Amino acid sequence: MDSFNKNILTLHQLGHKGKGIFIGQLDTGVDGKHPAFVGRIASFRQFGYRGMVKPSMSAHDSGWHGTHIAGLLVGHSKDKLLGIAPEAELYSGMVLEEGNIVTRILKGLDWLLESKVQVVNLSLGIFTDTPIFQSLIQEMIRREIVVICSIGNRGAGKASVPGIYPEVISVGAAGIDGRVCSFSGSYHHDNTMKCFKPDLLAPGEKILSTLPNNNFEEKSGTSMASAQVAGLATLLCGAFPKASASTIKNALIKSCSSLDPQQNHRSANGRVCPLKSFEILKQWKQYPPTISNDSYDWKLKTKKKHIDPRLVNQLEVAGEQGNCEAVLQFKDFDGIKNLEQLAITHYDQNDLELNFSKLKNAPIAIYRGSTKDIRTIIDWPSVKIANACDINKYAL
Repeated sequence: MDSFNKNILTLHQLGHKGKGIFIGQLDTGVDGKHPAFVGRIASFRQFGYRGMVKPSMSAHDSGWHGTHIAGLLVGHSKDKLLGIAPEAELYSGMVLEEGNIVTRILKGLDWLLESKVQVVNLSLGIFTDTPIFQSLIQEMIRREIVVICSIGNRGAGKASVPGIYPEVISVGAAGIDGRVCSFSGSYHHDNTMKCFKPDLLAPGEKILSTLPNNNFEEKSGTSMASAQVAGLATLLCGAFPKASASTIKNALIKSCSSLDPQQNHRSANGRVCPLKSFEILKQWKQYPPTISNDSYDWKLKTKKKHIDPRLVNQLEVAGEQGNCEAVLQFKDFDGIKNLEQLAITHYDQNDLELNFSKLKNAPIAIYRGSTKDIRTIIDWPSVKIANACDINKYAL
């Protein structure tokens, strides 16, 4: 058994198993019939094409990935070490494998903001630089939700969104030998070798967990590393209920052990140590330190307006007589009101829901209309981000 799992067992023996804490997970779903999840799934939502919730769907997995990740979060088995937080409960959202990935992830994040979650694990990402998810994640941080993301599996110098956002705890994968896995991604700013993301590393090679149909199997990836850090954050939230999300994040980072100098460009801080992060929080219990925001200037953070090149391409392909679908983020909710009024003039009540929808927790709307209309809307001063609803590739 590696040192990470030994540390987790020690925390379990101290009585910290995540009881009373809710974890949010967006993934391919979860096999709710697996015996490892008895009493562990608090809520399940399947977000279908265009982000619409499919009613009365029992917890299931469209693939295997979500079940494997859920097992690392909350799974429990008598003869196998699975869930890092086996007494926590899960809010599971299925957002992948049906197209319109951006829309579905946005709707999933919006749903989690309406739930009781204290920790969110996003073992997913998309291969394009976009700030479209950032406002919802910033709202999660404002509400003291700890957000953990995988950095992606494309190797050094490559990373996925939202894993490069400053607000999240970004996680890469360490191998059995403690070194960074060759597939583990990283984000380097301004063409330097200085690593800004991932923030830390956790075990990501040959990790045993659940698979659909009552199975168990070892899998490798930064997704597995992220899930284990999310489980650890859950234990810390349960042990230190007064600790802020930023305090939890800082304790995890300060617990890290350094890497071989030749691998410093693969992680900003090194490998996380569960027991050390717990001891750090014990010291801070009465006087939590003030945590500063991430200091590096992420290149998308300061742009006045972001227009996704994929959306531009889709508009060109559709042509003047075609239709297209866009995700639009406004400076405030008034902009959405203007877009809604436009949608009402174009569609009758039956078609309105199919062609216009909006989020509750950020001024973001999804609109389907003529390319002429969408080009006009993009030029509105109130539009801050214009993004394609779908993308060519997503990462797990």
